[in-house]
Amino acid sequence: MRKIMLYAGIVTGMMLAGCGANNYTKPADGKIEHQFSYTDSDAEEVFLAGEMNDWNPKALPMKAGDDGGWTATVYLDEGVYQYKFVADGVWKFDPANPDKIDDGFGGFNSMLVLGTNDAGFIYRPDVPHGLLTNIAFQSKTFGKKETFNIYLPPDYNNNTRYPVLFLLHGLGQNEQQWTKQGNIQNYMDNFLAKGAIKPFIIVMPSAGKSFYTNLHEKFIVNELYDYVAANYAVKPGKENTAIMGMSMGGFGAFYLAQRNPSRFGYCISLSGYFDNQYYLNYYWDNPLIMDVKLDIYCGSEDNICYSTVQALKRVLDRDGNEYGYTISPGAHTWNYW
Repeated sequence: MRKIMLYAGIVTGMMLAGCGANNYTKPADGKIEHQFSYTDSDAEEVFLAGEMNDWNPKALPMKAGDDGGWTATVYLDEGVYQYKFVADGVWKFDPANPDKIDDGFGGFNSMLVLGTNDAGFIYRPDVPHGLLTNIAFQSKTFGKKETFNIYLPPDYNNNTRYPVLFLLHGLGQNEQQWTKQGNIQNYMDNFLAKGAIKPFIIVMPSAGKSFYTNLHEKFIVNELYDYVAANYAVKPGKENTAIMGMSMGGFGAFYLAQRNPSRFGYCISLSGYFDNQYYLNYYWDNPLIMDVKLDIYCGSEDNICYSTVQALKRVLDRDGNEYGYTISPGAHTWNYW
């Protein structure tokens, strides 16, 4: 189970009453054994790369067998793992696995699900289910139709007002990432059924590779919020409005909350990428004041964002900000988030 998502919810007072890099090639208590198989009779070498090894294309060589077959056995925690095969330097999804997801770069990642019906990410038919809907509406900001996903909790009704969480995706993705890759709707259904969280609405916008700046900031903070508030039973006020994201979305959540403290009362940044032209260089020489409740999370094995999160921490500390900061074992993967 990806514990960061649950913990992020638990610390949200207005809404409530990882798995990391490890030695995945050896048996261990609590681990699930799985053998990956791939067929390519022309390949000279094949590697397994994915969330289990931080997408390192040389970390896990597969063993050659008869008739062009290649295998690799791993031992993993329960969870959802994205992966690819790297055959003679070429990245390929698993043709024998029908479960695949857009990788954000014009191709696909294959997906492996390990676990039981007790895992938070698994769809359970025996619990009440919320309503997940994809909405399209005409945007004045962009001059065209924009789409977003919205999750309404089970037993949602217009006579009750609900807190709202804006949930931001990673680089090159869209409003579908948190549902198709993150299984957020299953987490919500299962945690609500257990009484671990109180009901709230989730809004998932689409921002491509924008880092949530410029027109995307204007759209989310003003137009999208106003649309959701006008059409759904949203509890008003910044104290009832949170924003969270991972990777590019971890930056976006921080960026939008810091610039719009009258809109958002709480920000959660998961493995945010802050080494970009929009932010950190400017604030090395200028004050950075975070006037909202803030929690930052990052995996200690995150080769993409860990150093940038550390840099952000130095700037926040320099200017006397108070915030939560949690570094725990994990990489830049869904099993951490």
